[in-house]
Amino acid sequence: MEINTILRIVSYIAYICVLCSYPLRKKNLLRQTGKCILALSRKRQPLVYIVLICAPLLILLQRFRDLGVPINIILSGCAVLGAEVVLREYNLASLAGVYEQAVIADSRVIFFRDILALPTLAYENSGETSTEENSSSLYDRSLKIVTSHSGVIFIGFTDKSERDKAVDAICSQKPDVDTRNQP
Repeated sequence: MEINTILRIVSYIAYICVLCSYPLRKKNLLRQTGKCILALSRKRQPLVYIVLICAPLLILLQRFRDLGVPINIILSGCAVLGAEVVLREYNLASLAGVYEQAVIADSRVIFFRDILALPTLAYENSGETSTEENSSSLYDRSLKIVTSHSGVIFIGFTDKSERDKAVDAICSQKPDVDTRNQP
């Protein structure tokens, strides 16, 4: 059997494994995070379907056009990794919310055991008059989270009220979190 044929077969098997493991990974993540306390706005991911269709086509292309073993390895790897990335993104976007053990937002899972502080952002209390432009700005919709493993993380929300609800839900699940002002 030719090396390119073996590469395509392995790539298809890896692609199918990525697709089939999606429900198991979602179930495992839900088991780790617990029950949903506050559902956050969940964004649609229309590119998921395009990538999931194009990824096997990228592998199939190698059957009709031999680009050399190194390029075929790169194309196959891109197809499998692309499917993995969009499924992970889709999975986390569909589960956005505050859970008993974690926060899922902006395609990130942040467990409460890793959260050290939720400092109030300095620009919130800067004394500016709140205009409609300021209330919908990026700063009003952002939350700064200090974690033990990842350092400082910023998470975006749809609006300020959603962010405030998320902070209240996080504080109710983890009352020992530090929420004082930090520069």
